Amino acid sequence: MDSRGRQLFAGGMPLGSEPFWPRWVTGTGTGPAQQAVIADNFYKYMAFSPPAGPTFKITDYDFDKDPARLGYASSIINVATFDPNTGEMEFGDFNAFRQGGGKLIIWHGWADADVTPQPTVSFYEALAKKSGGISATQEFARLFMVPSMDHCGIQTNGPAIADTGMDPLTALEHWVEEGKAPTELIATKTTPNGNQTLWRRPICAYPKAAHYKGSGDPTDPTSFACEGPRTFSRNWPLWVTSGLPDRVSGTSGAPRIAADLLHCQVGRVGPQAVVRQLSMAPRSTA
Repeated sequence: MDSRGRQLFAGGMPLGSEPFWPRWVTGTGTGPAQQAVIADNFYKYMAFSPPAGPTFKITDYDFDKDPARLGYASSIINVATFDPNTGEMEFGDFNAFRQGGGKLIIWHGWADADVTPQPTVSFYEALAKKSGGISATQEFARLFMVPSMDHCGIQTNGPAIADTGMDPLTALEHWVEEGKAPTELIATKTTPNGNQTLWRRPICAYPKAAHYKGSGDPTDPTSFACEGPRTFSRNWPLWVTSGLPDRVSGTSGAPRIAADLLHCQVGRVGPQAVVRQLSMAPRSTA
């Protein structure tokens, strides 16, 4: 926030991302946090025009004055930006993409400790508002929020899956070439060496989420159904950011729900597929 109390960015560190903090946030004890390393060089050489230079330190950042200096980087990097004056996500016109038959699959890890997932959901909901609602938006764009996933699936400790544990590109091909819009993606958790499958579960098209049916093998995706939002509690077996509660998985912790950047996406128009990874910088407030 700035000195006037305005929120400058949508979201924050998601609940359930704690297992991934050593790499991104706190450092490992033998090496620095990656966020600090990336931010240091970004603000020295990329964030501002003209660049701040090698003497700039993160602690020099002025939350009142410097957001306006990010306008140039924002125009290059951002697909969508958060406007602190309105609290809304801003982005360009998707009508040409939609009218041209384009199909878009967006995915993001709920437990991403590097690029917070909140703006992805905020963007999609804003897109739905502009496009006639969720149902109309799902005709050309679908969002899949991946429980327990770190930033692009880099770390796979605990219940997290790797980005290779799901296949949005094939789902996109079926959508474009056969008209089969994906209602779910299947997530596969394997042993570290990849030689054994531990479990498979559905990742549902937002705003639906995977709910355990109450019986059946919790390692089998058919034991889950994609249903609308519910009131989450420790006693309801859900696959969320910290895994399953004890009466399904045998673990002891209650599931934690992360807050609801177009960050990792697979988009396609016609015969050409485009796979892009994007990030977000704060919006210029000038």
